[in-house]
Amino acid sequence: MKWQSSQYSESDINRMQKDAVQRTREMQKRAREAAAQFNRDFAQNNTHIKHQIPPQNNADTARSTHNEHTEASQNQSPLPLQKIVSALGLDHEKIVLIGLMLILLNDGGLNNPKTQKLLMALAYLLFF
Repeated sequence: MKWQSSQYSESDINRMQKDAVQRTREMQKRAREAAAQFNRDFAQNNTHIKHQIPPQNNADTARSTHNEHTEASQNQSPLPLQKIVSALGLDHEKIVLIGLMLILLNDGGLNNPKTQKLLMALAYLLFF
């Protein structure tokens, strides 16, 4: 199937396609480099944290690691936001729904009928 246009010749379209492919490759390369740099920086900043991955075939080790993590998190005092969330009885899914609703409202949501419908659907999911 050929795309016909009075403005562009076939060679113009081929050139634009090649340019688009080249730009895509450059963006992907930059994204990989940025991700690698982020991972290096993260690893350097968090050298004091040691993560142990339990063997998948040893259920007892996995349970003991989970229990240690649970005990450590219970010994820490909760952050103010965590106190509010636990007081309201919100789970992770409801927090995500509220976040999406806030983003849509911040983006001028009440003026757009499609966004209003999406907000109503999110509210339905939030309350039911």
